[in-house]
Amino acid sequence: MNNNINIALVDDHNLFLKGLIELINIYFPLVKKVDVFGSPKKFLATDITKYNLLISDIQMPEMNGIELVELAKMKHPNLRVLIISMHNKYYFTKKIKSLGIEGFLLKDDSEENLVNAIHQIMDGRKFYSEKIESYFEEVKATENVLSLREEQVLDYICEGLTSKQIAEEMFIGEETIKSHKRNIKAKLKIPSTVELIKYNMRKQEF
Repeated sequence: MNNNINIALVDDHNLFLKGLIELINIYFPLVKKVDVFGSPKKFLATDITKYNLLISDIQMPEMNGIELVELAKMKHPNLRVLIISMHNKYYFTKKIKSLGIEGFLLKDDSEENLVNAIHQIMDGRKFYSEKIESYFEEVKATENVLSLREEQVLDYICEGLTSKQIAEEMFIGEETIKSHKRNIKAKLKIPSTVELIKYNMRKQEF
């Protein structure tokens, strides 16, 4: 990896930023420059073309990190990106992969993973945490398992409707809805309604 690189850090958690800077200074002492931005808008307001690598959180007050990356890549297509977040959610990973973002780590990942991620990203490769990849593949395997009717029932469940209310919305019998619920839980191997709602939230797109 060429050490003559400029890194931009975007996160609204000062303690995390402080720790990240310390790790970069330890493992990458020859890095030319590390600049810190407490918000996406502050980063976008500067000349971002001088940076080789952007390291960003996902959830921030002004805009999320994925929206930030989309805007940044429009200004600076060659900018490489490493997302570091505490959120291991399916729809985040799916969006990150679809945008071609180079790296994704969790905030509880090891120092070794951080170092490997930066090395591989700056060498033109991608690096995703094993925990993220494992969870992503696990959830992805359940896609297209449900029928269209079952997907509709699941959406209504997540809106808080009862079986009777769903039956009225879909113009079918309440017992049919209950049967769909049983089939959904069996196919997804999810025993409770609460877990079904969590599952559906993970699959939502932005």
